[in-house]
Amino acid sequence: MGEMQSKRVPIKKKVSRIVLLVTFSSLVVAGVVGLIGMLNIRTRSITILLEQTESNLISTVKTKAAQAESKLEQVVGYARMFSDYAHDIYLHKTHYKPHPVLPPNPVNAGKYAIQRCIASEDYHLQDFKAEMDLLGNLEQIYAPIIKENATMKMNVYAGAESGFLIGYDEDSGYDDEEGEDYYNYFESTWYSQAKAHENVFFTDVYADSIGRGLTISCAAPFYNENDVFAGAFCLDIHIEDVYRELVDISAIPGATAFLVDRVGNTISMGESINVFTDRTFDTTVASKLKMKEAGLVLAENGSYYAFAPILCTDWEVCISIPKKVVMAPIHAMNQHIFYAILLFALVLILMIVLALLEAHILSANLTQSLEELTKDVQEISAGNLDKQAQVFSNDEIGDVANGVNQMAASLKAYIANLTTVTAEKEKVTNDLKVANQLQHFYTKVLDTKPE
Repeated sequence: MGEMQSKRVPIKKKVSRIVLLVTFSSLVVAGVVGLIGMLNIRTRSITILLEQTESNLISTVKTKAAQAESKLEQVVGYARMFSDYAHDIYLHKTHYKPHPVLPPNPVNAGKYAIQRCIASEDYHLQDFKAEMDLLGNLEQIYAPIIKENATMKMNVYAGAESGFLIGYDEDSGYDDEEGEDYYNYFESTWYSQAKAHENVFFTDVYADSIGRGLTISCAAPFYNENDVFAGAFCLDIHIEDVYRELVDISAIPGATAFLVDRVGNTISMGESINVFTDRTFDTTVASKLKMKEAGLVLAENGSYYAFAPILCTDWEVCISIPKKVVMAPIHAMNQHIFYAILLFALVLILMIVLALLEAHILSANLTQSLEELTKDVQEISAGNLDKQAQVFSNDEIGDVANGVNQMAASLKAYIANLTTVTAEKEKVTNDLKVANQLQHFYTKVLDTKPE
């Protein structure tokens, strides 16, 4: 018993421990489950968002490739239209009136005008003037097409096998000289390849001969009434216009884009490089670009490269964006989740503190009435039966207090009754004792009387 008494734990502490244990356990379990869930959401969200971002990059570059292909197919269509129109002129010469084509004139500088150029001084105007004036009717389709594509300026040329070139060029008359202009277009790539390929094609990127910067050309052959090669058309497009019209992705912060032609030359606003041979360009990305497939690569320089082919030209659209730019919204989301977890932890700690305080208040309120009842019982047990235990609450503890009061009242009544009974019993005993003494006295008197 002594050992048990030494380990005695007040009810107040027991209640506090129980409430604290239940509350703390519940909060810890809820907190751990919540934190695990939030951390899992954080991990999954980062993975999903990164996958979604990569998917969006691929989708964007495919969309750009489709838009570029549509626009370039339109240019190819123009070249075919020119070729068909020229062939029709040869087939139906009598249906077309001669349309004189004049040599370059300085007054035409800076505006589109149809003008002629001769391959070299070895060719003479009278030898091809009739054919040239007949093809001068090309202005009827040159003008509306050039006007329709004002956002992507094009210069159009028709070089004939007979030695003349009819141009529709914004920079006509650029040399500020009157008279005939000579240009050996037979040596130009667009002319020689159109003659060899017998089909519409795009040239590789090249520097324009009159200093207008990097240029690409769409060329197509045309044929006379006997289906013999008669010359080739060339549509010059400046790289800056191609980039702005087909590639520009300035709407995506931090991203750059460029076209890669069939041999690896880049078509962009900056300096052109060959991604297949330039040692500064990522070799993994270059090898993927050679395959002419859509895909996404994280390069060693820390940038994503998304690419997709343009089938009609055998080119590719490539979008480059630094990984840190891609990860910026992911990091922002990660930070928000971190703050949410931190806030959750702080709220959890606050709830635990409040639970401790509540447990203390609850145990104090619960045991205060017990302590007061204990004092009252001790006073009653000391003999003060007039003491009334205080009833603090209408609950089981209040029932105990009422029971103590009833017990004290019953005990007081019992003691009073017992006192009365004892007094009466003592009186009867005394009366019997007196009677017995009288009896004894009279008996003795009778025994001593003489006979």
